[in-house]
Amino acid sequence: MRGEIKMQNLIKRHLLSFIVLMLFIITGCSNDETTGSAQDTESQKVRVGFNANLDNFDPVHGSSGSDHALLYPVYDTLISFDEDLEPEPGLAESWEFTDNETLQLNLRDDVLFHDGTPFNAEAVKFNIDRGISEESPLSDLSSINGVEIMDELTVNLHLAEPDSSLVLALADRGGMMVSPTALEEGGDSYGQAAVGAGPFEVEEWSPNDRIVYTKFDGYWQDDHPKTDQLEVLIMQDEITRINALQNDEIDFAYRLPSGDIFSLENDPSIDIVESQAVPVHILYLNTSQSPFDNKSVRRAIQFGINREELSQAIDYGQGEGAYQPFPSDYWVYNEDLQDLYDPDKARSILEEEGLDNVSVSIGYNATAYYARAVDVLRQQLDDIGIQLNTEAMEITTATATYFDEQSVPALLSRWTGRPDPHMTMSLLFSEGSYYNTGSHTTEEINTLLNEAAAVTEDEDKRAEIYGEISRIAVEEEAIMIPLVFQPEVIGMHNDVKGYEGNLLGKPRFDLLWKES
Repeated sequence: MRGEIKMQNLIKRHLLSFIVLMLFIITGCSNDETTGSAQDTESQKVRVGFNANLDNFDPVHGSSGSDHALLYPVYDTLISFDEDLEPEPGLAESWEFTDNETLQLNLRDDVLFHDGTPFNAEAVKFNIDRGISEESPLSDLSSINGVEIMDELTVNLHLAEPDSSLVLALADRGGMMVSPTALEEGGDSYGQAAVGAGPFEVEEWSPNDRIVYTKFDGYWQDDHPKTDQLEVLIMQDEITRINALQNDEIDFAYRLPSGDIFSLENDPSIDIVESQAVPVHILYLNTSQSPFDNKSVRRAIQFGINREELSQAIDYGQGEGAYQPFPSDYWVYNEDLQDLYDPDKARSILEEEGLDNVSVSIGYNATAYYARAVDVLRQQLDDIGIQLNTEAMEITTATATYFDEQSVPALLSRWTGRPDPHMTMSLLFSEGSYYNTGSHTTEEINTLLNEAAAVTEDEDKRAEIYGEISRIAVEEEAIMIPLVFQPEVIGMHNDVKGYEGNLLGKPRFDLLWKES
């Protein structure tokens, strides 16, 4: 199975839990109706500890890959995907390429937006036109040059050229449907509100604190969601999320550090689920700024980092060293690009260019995980003659500082992945991409990207092309520095149900519910 998830459910239920349950049954759950009512109400609310805030509820104008998990409860997408990133029906019940440059979508006929606006072909055209407009930062839909309404529930997307990634691009931001009425009424300030066709509405949003979602009674799926309220608490520090889970302040904790979960593994009330996924920790480099405009400096760093030592220090070796944008069990992995660590080669590159006393500055997300990482990187780069200066930043600040303001030349952060590998390759390595701040590419990379986009059936051919792009972009050009694939680890109380992991590593909180 393509991109098979290796999921290990480390569930430990002790005898104590059974005894407590039996005592509960024997006592008849008490005759106090008030207490029972309070427990029933609480069981209809799921509290999630999440690592990052979002700065905008507009799916077109957001910038962080962490946003997806906070957008999914509100916005259904045209296409969905399963745990292995295979496309599934979403708001579009079916789809087909009627020719190489036309994708036809057949829409559901029983869908309303939260404000009562009907979801139909006009709504799809409104959203897609907005996504491909000159004002839109989205590049995922760039192959679309026109939207044609065939009837109320059928839309044709006309393409400028074949695009093998488009179906799964419609499972990402570009396929998140927003109420046209709300967009027109909200104007430029729409992102401070959220009106989609998803299972939840936003009741409260306190940036950097919490988001409270309430069940949308008009949702088209009768049996979903199974909880009345979802509360996401922003907890950027990993240890804070661990403590909150143990202290029953949250029911579900996202993205826990695999090296720091020992106490949770010994807690009979908590289940741990660990899986490998495509998100990767990388060092983003702005190749238009000194010293990263010098390819020799970039390549010296690429060869001077020992990924296995880095993984051992930051997550006790639970991660996988990254030498390309995709992990070893993903279908486009390049088998020939497995180890770049060569400190002698790194020193030689610098010596040949006469580069002495090189100093580089990077920003990084202010978490314990990245603090450990920069300590190791500083030692490793010092060993090859490069001085590393670092600045810790809050996650959203780091994103804005590097990608928008471009006031720091490098950023240690996380590429969260996209449903289709072409999206990752294009966003990281194509000229003008938001994530390629230096607009660094090569003629060969551009040629290969275009060639891959035109291959719609042959996955082996696509994998071969993407493998070659990885080699050029990482080994030859060092456009960015992949570091470690960290296992996706979540913790949840035993009574939380519905969690479904996926290879993208972006959870669907709307699926969660609690047993009474």
